[in-house]
Amino acid sequence: MHDVILFFGKNASITFNKQYQQYDQAYVEERFRFQDADGRRWSEQNLASPNPRPNLTYPYLASNGITYQPPQNGWKYTRERMEQLDREERLHFPKRSGGRLRLKNYLDELLGVPVQDIWTDISLIGGTSPERLGYPTQKPVALLERIINSSSNPGNVVLDPFCGCGTAVHAAQKLDSVSR
Repeated sequence: MHDVILFFGKNASITFNKQYQQYDQAYVEERFRFQDADGRRWSEQNLASPNPRPNLTYPYLASNGITYQPPQNGWKYTRERMEQLDREERLHFPKRSGGRLRLKNYLDELLGVPVQDIWTDISLIGGTSPERLGYPTQKPVALLERIINSSSNPGNVVLDPFCGCGTAVHAAQKLDSVSR
């Protein structure tokens, strides 16, 4: 089954909210191997600049009292930003001498995996689906929720000019009740 959804706006001031899916559990366990004492999962991120940055090449005196020498291309952030990250306890200090400072990248601060243009995560409505209302071209509520979330903001009017079996109305009411 393959449907095409067209997105149209009468002018350039359209609403398009990028949608995200949760990370796969196997990916989370592999990538976010570390946990803080409060249980927040995080991964390490390199603090080295990818390109030579002479203005970001400075020794950094961390809150643990150790001075860390800059990476070859310099740090990714200014001294002020590094100090802020340190105060927020977002720096991971190496356990071994000579190790590199790393940035804590928290899982709960990430939006997830951006939804692509092929939506295989939304199931079709089968003949025995509890969602089925008997309308021949009925769409799943999850599909309409994604369309409404991506193309409108809370409080916007949602128009369903065909209003077949009311699935779009149901999805819009459901979304407004959860304060999207």
